[in-house]
Amino acid sequence: MKRFLAWGLFVVFLFSLHACAKAPEMTPSPYDEEDFDTSGTVVLSIEHEVYDKSVESFNYYVENCGEETITFGAPYTIEVYRDGAWRSLPAAEDVGWNDIAYQVAPGETWGNAFSFFPYDYEVSDGYYRLIKEVEGRLYCAEFTIGVSDITSDTPYGYEELESLPEELDLSSMDYDLLISAAGTIIGGNEQRVASFLERVSLGTSAMLRIVCYTIEGDPVIHDIIYENSHFLYRRDATRDRFGGTEEIEERRYSFLVTDGTYIYLSDYATLSEDDMGGRNITAGRYAILPETWFSDWEAIRGAVEEMTAERIASNVTLARFWSEDGTYWVNLTKDPMDYTVSSKGYGMSRTLDEWDDEEALEIVTARWESETRVRLLCLPVGGDFSSTELNRYAIFDVEAEEIVESGFALWTNSEEAFSQGELTDFTE
Repeated sequence: MKRFLAWGLFVVFLFSLHACAKAPEMTPSPYDEEDFDTSGTVVLSIEHEVYDKSVESFNYYVENCGEETITFGAPYTIEVYRDGAWRSLPAAEDVGWNDIAYQVAPGETWGNAFSFFPYDYEVSDGYYRLIKEVEGRLYCAEFTIGVSDITSDTPYGYEELESLPEELDLSSMDYDLLISAAGTIIGGNEQRVASFLERVSLGTSAMLRIVCYTIEGDPVIHDIIYENSHFLYRRDATRDRFGGTEEIEERRYSFLVTDGTYIYLSDYATLSEDDMGGRNITAGRYAILPETWFSDWEAIRGAVEEMTAERIASNVTLARFWSEDGTYWVNLTKDPMDYTVSSKGYGMSRTLDEWDDEEALEIVTARWESETRVRLLCLPVGGDFSSTELNRYAIFDVEAEEIVESGFALWTNSEEAFSQGELTDFTE
């Protein structure tokens, strides 16, 4: 599995949108073809060759095929091919770049996304190229805006679950794996899973679609979408005549983890008791990939183990719980009564000290009750939930930025069965 090493934060564009009566004119490109390095020591690539003009963000990669670590910054340039020549797009006003540097070791790949937002330009069909400077050398990758399955509504090329017909034609449907009722791959291939895991490891958005037949021959569709540093899992069992659901179900998870036999979507950052530091945390996980599907399970499992090891080495989070709409999340760490409520551009660390109690307590789980309110459940250290005992809880309100309610209540597990399921749910 290729990895990336980076300094600082992701690129943030600082720009203002200004209405103008006439778009600025494009100027001829300042570069000749011989200005670009094509030696193959560094390879700049874009995820897809053709995009619909509605797409706003494009994944790209810098692969270091050389023998030395490379360093580069955030800036890039986009040019368009017009009237037989490459032309520079006019920059928007007040555009700025983060003053950061990224490092990529030999044999590693770095991933990020670019967009047209830094330019005063209305995107239209045509040929474009991304230009980036690495170690003082210029590299470019071409792409096309035109007729494509990659649109703003279908950014990964898969038709939305809600748009699929009742009677599926699997011969023309996009998927990555098709699994028989006996649990074998009969369509797609495991390389697509490996590619999905690689994109996740690089931090770039990606999607995996798995279709599983039930024993009765009904298809159940599983979409795993990685965006904004978490996974949206969507399960469409509306065609399952015996164990199905009337509506598409979904739940957000934070991580991929493995116990060696299965790969799970998980709220746990790790399944290792040693790495949990003695914490008694109750979180959700859902098995999505079993060892029995793969001929090269070692590579698939190893990719997830590598991501987990890097995460634990660089982050104190042991469990993360997302709000239903994906706006906020709560982190739990090795500190038993500490929690952090965050969103993009927002973070607030707190210590739960609502009770003056001689007995040591710890936060064991979190449940979002609304888009802005999260319930934190507490137990005595080393305790477990009981249906006959009252347990402590506190509700944190994001908008109020404080605990708005606390007390004692019976613990009840309100999770839907699918969100805590095992792999057998795929084929039952």
